[in-house]
Amino acid sequence: MVVNNIFNQKKMNEYINKYSDKIIINQPDMNPVNDWINRLSNNTLEKEKQNYINFKDIILGRLLGYELEDLEFEHDPGSEGKPVEFTFKKKDKEYMVVEAKGTKTKDLNKKLN
Repeated sequence: MVVNNIFNQKKMNEYINKYSDKIIINQPDMNPVNDWINRLSNNTLEKEKQNYINFKDIILGRLLGYELEDLEFEHDPGSEGKPVEFTFKKKDKEYMVVEAKGTKTKDLNKKLN
């Protein structure tokens, strides 16, 4: 069994309880979920690097609603380590990085080589 501990569940619950009256669930497009599931089912996402564009458009853009004009692709963090696939910036200040994992990845916490 793989345990996903990307988010601290206790902290997430505290945040949800604190801000539940301010959280707005917006579902303008349910097609990204079906689109991604279909691609997974059809094994069209197996080549990680070739599917970065799909991840960017379907997951980051359509599903999560991030402003894709804030996106920098394969940003090199310099002395911080290897490049990451996606870095979001506002006014040259990074506010989020996304490391993509291949469809065969079982352990999301495993360190990269």
